[in-house]
Amino acid sequence: MTAPTTPAPGDNETARYLLSQDEAAHMLSISRTTLWRLVKLGELETVAIGSRRLITVSTIEDFIARNLSSKTDERGYPPG
Repeated sequence: MTAPTTPAPGDNETARYLLSQDEAAHMLSISRTTLWRLVKLGELETVAIGSRRLITVSTIEDFIARNLSSKTDERGYPPG
């Protein structure tokens, strides 16, 4: 049996769970202002660690899933 090794940077096993404001905004292709507007509206939850407010990857994934384009008609436009 071999001892576990630390994965090299960039390996899938080193996936991060918490993102900074800039990283989360970049991941969603939005500005930091829009990101914090979504936080204030309750669309995105944050985690407090010390004085930092971080956003979980799962929170971003849930937000994307709730806002998928499946809420559009067959032409890709919002209903109505």
